[in-house]
Amino acid sequence: MGNNQRGQLGDGTTTTTDRHIPVRVHLPAGTRVTAVSAGAIFSLALTSTGRVLAWGLNHRGQLRIGVRTDRHHPVPVKLPKGTRVTGIAAGYAFGLAVTASGQGLAWGMNDFGQLGIPLTTAQSNVPVRMRLPAQDKVTAISGGFIHSLALTRAGHVLARGVEIIAPRHGVKLPAGLIATALATGSTALAAFVSQAQPLAWQRADAPN
Repeated sequence: MGNNQRGQLGDGTTTTTDRHIPVRVHLPAGTRVTAVSAGAIFSLALTSTGRVLAWGLNHRGQLRIGVRTDRHHPVPVKLPKGTRVTGIAAGYAFGLAVTASGQGLAWGMNDFGQLGIPLTTAQSNVPVRMRLPAQDKVTAISGGFIHSLALTRAGHVLARGVEIIAPRHGVKLPAGLIATALATGSTALAAFVSQAQPLAWQRADAPN
């Protein structure tokens, strides 16, 4: 429901038909959705078969469909052959996915290094793999405005993007604590640790 200026509601309509009550997303026949995530004017959905669907604004390749045109209903995201996705997250204009093998994938806008590609802030029209500590696996991801987080099997929190804590490196948690879940906001980050204690922090240049 809500604003639909670029087809982000996925019901086949656009700007002149904002919705004030919930409407059904027009999914491919037989599709069963297990998770959804909303970015800035685009949406992602994870299906029971491990596919990712996307719709809405596509000016930075955030739908990952091979072209830059918007979509008013869900279309499959083009991921490496054989990829089965278990988790998704949408940032401002970029997408993130966790695969069944524990890889983290990212695509779309990269102006602030939120995709974690070394030595470049160029956007990526193909999914790129997240760099992880040796033998570690991604278990969860979260996308913010211009930054992203990944949680690993070993309990590490990896951050990428504009001057957060340590872009593309592990976030320093208090001694003895292991992260079990994470979340991002526009300028803030949060993690839940093994003692069920929430931790939160934000960019140094973020407004109070």
